[in-house]
Amino acid sequence: MGLGETEFPYNSLFSSGALTYTNGVYAGAGGYKRYWNATAQVPYLYSATAKRFITYDDSESMRVKANYANQVGLGGLMFWELSEDVTSGTTSLLDTIYDRVHLP
Repeated sequence: MGLGETEFPYNSLFSSGALTYTNGVYAGAGGYKRYWNATAQVPYLYSATAKRFITYDDSESMRVKANYANQVGLGGLMFWELSEDVTSGTTSLLDTIYDRVHLP
């Protein structure tokens, strides 16, 4: 699925079947369950069978980050890494940033 045991590119989460996006909803798949950390406002996946924990950003967490950037007047935000972005449903991470960030 990933590039070793420590890196799972965003696009590989979909292509490997660990993450799905249907009708506007992200869900874990292939033995993974998707969770949302309410404090950090980010998703993560966990597989009890594989004993594997994966953190990542998706368009939901990018909306939260973009809203924060707008609130405090930041000029932008970033994610790692653009070449690993993928369109899930109708929105990529970059599309989400573009649609949400409003420069002063």
